[in-house]
Amino acid sequence: MSRVLKSRIAVIGAAIAVASGLLLGGAGAANAGTTPGDDPHVNIVGGHDPSQAYPFMVSFLNPHPTTGKTVSYCGGSLIAPRWVATAGHCALEFKLGVTQVRVGSNNWKEGGTLANITDIVVHPGFDYNTPGNDASLIRLDRDVTQAPIAVPRSPGKIGEKERIIGFGATCDLGSPDWPCYPSALQEATVRLVSDSQCHWYDKSVELCVAGDNGAMACFADSGGPLLRKGEVHDRKGQVRKEWQLVGIVSRDGDADADTNPTCSGGTGVFTDVTKYTDWINRTISRDGYKLSQSQDAYALAG
Repeated sequence: MSRVLKSRIAVIGAAIAVASGLLLGGAGAANAGTTPGDDPHVNIVGGHDPSQAYPFMVSFLNPHPTTGKTVSYCGGSLIAPRWVATAGHCALEFKLGVTQVRVGSNNWKEGGTLANITDIVVHPGFDYNTPGNDASLIRLDRDVTQAPIAVPRSPGKIGEKERIIGFGATCDLGSPDWPCYPSALQEATVRLVSDSQCHWYDKSVELCVAGDNGAMACFADSGGPLLRKGEVHDRKGQVRKEWQLVGIVSRDGDADADTNPTCSGGTGVFTDVTKYTDWINRTISRDGYKLSQSQDAYALAG
């Protein structure tokens, strides 16, 4: 097993031993999603119930390989009416005609818009054996009505408060509560930290993040968003302050990521979306969409 594959074991979606019941990027054991995971008040690990709606939030739904039961496999972010940004390692497990997408709901089991996927575009630089480029774009079978999220020009400064959201595990592997996959969305406050705090890491295209009170994304949060508040100048000239997509959940950033699959208390590595706007535009332009730079963000312009 390659070092990067083992690194991805520790947090955000790589395959570990069958006995643990986890999937690559996804929710896991045969009884995943049962109590305590179905309790929306279970405290992402160290997180809490959502404080608002997130219309751009996406959950990818796949059948469990053993039981056939639908599970929330990875997260993502709607960046155009027909396009979703997620992790590259998530997309390698998606299947046309099988994987479904739920957009804009705080519960992956219901609500929002349910769509199918017609195209899977993994970043050409993604490779399990090297850090960086853990990104993909997923084309839906139709436009959805939820509002896409904008991408900022820069990810922010060290120490800046940001937010993660996801449907992943709410407890660490080995906890008495395991398995602990909620149906309700969780959120947590995190901050950008020094590159030196993350290991097996490409500082040119990745972000190192640590959570307040040890909170961090966990199994099945892969592909989900790292968010910051900023001004968005839309194509009508209107200005509004809202969440922007800074990063994509990739993997554990701890030095012991290869051997210690613990989510809380350490750092996480996120793909820096702000470094990929050219690639995004080349991909989504087939449907006439474009992220156009305006003030501090790239907002949808077509």
